[in-house]
Amino acid sequence: MTCWCTFVTFGQIADIVHRASPSCGTSGALYVLILCLTGCQCVYSSFYQPKLRMRYGFPESPSSDLLVHSCLEPSALCQLYRDLKNRGCDTSIGWHANMKREGNAVVQPPRCKEE
Repeated sequence: MTCWCTFVTFGQIADIVHRASPSCGTSGALYVLILCLTGCQCVYSSFYQPKLRMRYGFPESPSSDLLVHSCLEPSALCQLYRDLKNRGCDTSIGWHANMKREGNAVVQPPRCKEE
């Protein structure tokens, strides 16, 4: 999916990062808009790596986030998606559905606990 429709994976990741504000669709649409206008959507997506690293304790890569996203955008997004999934987040159902599934208040993350 990410190979052909990176905006879908990006939108799902952004939905978890921003706790559904803006929504998955809005984030994905902004990603496509940036792609169409500038061709530099990788700059936009690279800003999410440090946010997830700080929130969920993802390890820092030896290369800069911008370099990784610029050269390997689909792979970088797949890695973020997989890291969230390994922490218990089901990014395909979104933030609100994860919250409902876990029975938590909207201010706390689902099983993908912040470490």
